[in-house]
Amino acid sequence: MVRFAVLLAAVTPGLLVLAYGVTKTRGSWSNEALWTAFFLGGLGLIAVIPFEAAVKWLAGFASLTPPVKAGVLAVFEAGIPEEAVKYLILVGVAERHVDAWRRQDIIVLALAVSLGFATVENFLAVLAPAHWHLVAATRAMSAVPGHGIDGLAMGALLTAARVAPARRSMWAVLAFVIPAMMHAAYDFPLLVSKSAADAAAAPWSKMLWPMILLISSIVSIWLCNWILPAAQRADRRSGRDLRTNAPASLAIVAGCAFLVIAPALATLIFLNDGTRSPVTAISFAIFPSALAIDLIWTGIRRSASPAFTS
Repeated sequence: MVRFAVLLAAVTPGLLVLAYGVTKTRGSWSNEALWTAFFLGGLGLIAVIPFEAAVKWLAGFASLTPPVKAGVLAVFEAGIPEEAVKYLILVGVAERHVDAWRRQDIIVLALAVSLGFATVENFLAVLAPAHWHLVAATRAMSAVPGHGIDGLAMGALLTAARVAPARRSMWAVLAFVIPAMMHAAYDFPLLVSKSAADAAAAPWSKMLWPMILLISSIVSIWLCNWILPAAQRADRRSGRDLRTNAPASLAIVAGCAFLVIAPALATLIFLNDGTRSPVTAISFAIFPSALAIDLIWTGIRRSASPAFTS
């Protein structure tokens, strides 16, 4: 029973964030490209582990101050290698899948790659600790949706590279650079807090983290809302804009449910772990709440205008 609970705790967060992408793009759960991207994303984590271990080992020999070391690890152990693997899977395999025939599918495929990666990482994280339920709860609120936010930005920018009339190479490059920067920025305050020789770095790193989460959420969701209508117009012109008939109310109900669950779960994390500050507890709710609010807004606009498709 415990093993099943661990598996459920590892897999469920990624699927919930993926549901956001499927609803947002009016995609289909039966799309083979979606699941191919998800499982390849999981394999991507296995491929990147040796490189990350080598970077961490080499960083151990360098005489660096805690903030500098945290920055090096955030960029070269996490941000660049992880987002590079996801990008290569998305561009080299997932986007070329026979079932990835809509331009707007790129967004949900990027989410699927990132969340497949996050799900395997999540499983490894919750497998070992005695207090796995607390680890699972914190990762469900932070690390997993964090990968999703990065994937959302990657998918939106790569979609721009496919549908924008100009500067397509620039958008393609930014589809890797921006998620890598956001990923490194997410990890940096956490690494500073863990590696600081004294407690002096902890307060500012804890205050920096929620700011980074909020900015990353706004940037990724804005990019998605900015490019999705153009992708839908391109799909309509090509005759590929076949969508599911899911009612707009589904997006509203799902968004409201997530918006209630996210603060409640953040509160439970705070109450069950006295080492965490209220700021950190509030931070856990930022990613899922941002996605929930966008889902509600999407549903409201669809209800108000049947012609609205984003």
